Amino acid sequence: MTRVTVTALVDTGASTSGITKSVAEQLDLAPVGKRPLLSARAIVQVERYLFRIGIESPSDSAAPAFPFVFDVTLGFELGGDLSADPKRRIDAVLGMDVLSECDFSIDRTGRCRLDFG
Repeated sequence: MTRVTVTALVDTGASTSGITKSVAEQLDLAPVGKRPLLSARAIVQVERYLFRIGIESPSDSAAPAFPFVFDVTLGFELGGDLSADPKRRIDAVLGMDVLSECDFSIDRTGRCRLDFG
């Protein structure tokens, strides 16, 4: 099993999750074909990949650090220049295909929480 740790954007407006081409290459994923993707800017043809998403507990948590691994996701390839600034690099987008399997909340201070399992 190949594992890549990435920084993901939680996007409640996205119906599908996605990864960058770089992540797909690191995981040695084979593309499964292009499909149209409706984004905020336009409709574009994007490559799709099958992959699994796992989320780990924070390292400062007292709970055992077992990742929660979701079923296989048919996700899209993120386009654009998402990794130009290493301080703001985004390697993945978590869309509603994954988030709908969780209880997602944001408190008044902006702290987010995902509960699943």
